[in-house]
Amino acid sequence: MYSKKTIKVHVELSNICNAICPQCLRNYIDKNTGELSVRDALNTHELTIEDYRQIFDNEFFRTFHLKRVNFCGNISDPIASRDLQEIVEHHIINNPNTQIKVATNGGLKSNGWWREFGDLLSHVKHLVSFGIDGLEDTHSRYRVNTNYNKVISNATAFIEGGGKAAWQFLEFKHNEHQISEARALAKELGFEEFKHIVTPRFANRKTNKLAYTFRGETFVLEESSKSVSTGLKSSVKSGHILCKALDDHEFFLDHDGSVYPCCWVAQRKHDHELLQYHDNRMNAIENNLTGILTNSFFFDKLEESWDTKPSYSCIKFCDDENNSRKDKYVFRE
Repeated sequence: MYSKKTIKVHVELSNICNAICPQCLRNYIDKNTGELSVRDALNTHELTIEDYRQIFDNEFFRTFHLKRVNFCGNISDPIASRDLQEIVEHHIINNPNTQIKVATNGGLKSNGWWREFGDLLSHVKHLVSFGIDGLEDTHSRYRVNTNYNKVISNATAFIEGGGKAAWQFLEFKHNEHQISEARALAKELGFEEFKHIVTPRFANRKTNKLAYTFRGETFVLEESSKSVSTGLKSSVKSGHILCKALDDHEFFLDHDGSVYPCCWVAQRKHDHELLQYHDNRMNAIENNLTGILTNSFFFDKLEESWDTKPSYSCIKFCDDENNSRKDKYVFRE
């Protein structure tokens, strides 16, 4: 599956995050109380710089040309990682042409840390996306437990340090009227890019509304006027898989060292039949990463499944018919 020299990696550095976003996998709404809460067994683990140097060793860099590393997890914020700057430096030292991408809510660390990070990245190709879902009066409706003014302050410090930043705006009913104002502010503050995303996650629900309680106050999250979930709920799947991991020549590294083809399969929610073949041989702390990528029984089984019985994740995200992995919900400006 990974026979070419050029490769990309998507990294989940930890299971730690400061935000409590209502539609994130790490959180849930209590069926009895409606309280928005964090699931158990989180905020416990991260890949250290020692782990990272062992995983991405000299053999890996001799075997592959790492084109891009994307720090963006299923259940974490990469800025929560204590060793993030050292981990980024490890990539820069071994291949200064590697593109560094980071997705963050921007609510952690100080202005000084962000200026240093901007200076570090200013010497390489990079982009850091800040999740800012509205303005001061709306941002925290979805990005719960983050402070709009702190996020803006951190992003500004990063830009002042030489960093290139993108403003990522998740569009809902409560903030869609602010897109133009947010776009103008992003330009004024020096963001390289403004993109708003119409989330398809309401397709997983019976209604296009989501109510929750947080710290004694009740909120309602509602899909934007574009209502993309309607088409997704009624879409028909072809059963023909166009694998994004294969197209992009990218793999996913989880915070415990496990290697997966993509972040969707790594969620381990519905792909039980496929994941019976995913064992400790797929762990890059316990085994050699180059060997996993070039000679993996699990990846062979994954490719075989596309012609016989594709997994839930493969059908949901990479089906050839109206698949939802394309950028059709992302608007870059």
